Amino acid sequence: MSWTQSWRAVGHLAERPYIKLVEAIDGSGRKAVVRTPKRADSNDFSTRNNDKRGVRSEIAALTLLNAAGVSVPQLHEYQAEGNWPFAVVEFIEGEALAARLLFGVSLKADEANRIAAELRSVVEAAHSLNIYHRDLHPSNVMLRTDGRAVVVDWAMAEIGEEHRDLAASDEESLQKMLARLVSKGS
Repeated sequence: MSWTQSWRAVGHLAERPYIKLVEAIDGSGRKAVVRTPKRADSNDFSTRNNDKRGVRSEIAALTLLNAAGVSVPQLHEYQAEGNWPFAVVEFIEGEALAARLLFGVSLKADEANRIAAELRSVVEAAHSLNIYHRDLHPSNVMLRTDGRAVVVDWAMAEIGEEHRDLAASDEESLQKMLARLVSKGS
């Protein structure tokens, strides 16, 4: 199975250390982001495994979070096994929180507080499921066109009670982000 059976690539979005992001559409025109290993064809065993691990972490985290109704991208289609794992996730129309903060766009206090509450809710829900994002920062928060916050990029996530010590790191990252956000909304 390949994601290209149901989706057509329409653009290159980004490359991260282990993951390639491709913008795609399906036959009905629905947009999505396809996450694939950056170097799945590498002959280096360690590189291949790291590349695939990120995609598989994203699949596992989003599957659990989607089932719990948490504000994260919807997972449309995936393949976790084999040499070419992939995840087709909802394309979030809107802007990254990082863009708002970087370009000094003022937020009203009520908007900043609402976004902060939404982010806290996502992190608390994830932690209640023993899912730890590990990469929380404004670039991994999208603001939908209606203003709702969505936490994206779960490729570094760790899942399981044995990773509970990672909650403190997520919490620290969240607090730093919220402080920046609320200071913009003063």
